[in-house]
Amino acid sequence: RIVVAVFNDDSYTLLTVDPADPLLPGSVTVLKRALADTPAVAACSRPGHAVFVGDAARRIAISCNGSNGVAVIPYAHD
Repeated sequence: RIVVAVFNDDSYTLLTVDPADPLLPGSVTVLKRALADTPAVAACSRPGHAVFVGDAARRIAISCNGSNGVAVIPYAHD
């Protein structure tokens, strides 16, 4: 899994790669979500970096350059 913060449109993207054969077409699933659609982090603007927290709540932490903070999204991935 890869998580990417998208600075220009206030979103983040989750990419899941099939470990069986990552080079085959269709082996990558892309899920893009707007921060405004995620109530816990709607105030986050101009995200800079995103990381998986690695806990049981499957959280993602995103730095918010425009709003000067950190957004934490619970249950953000499988």
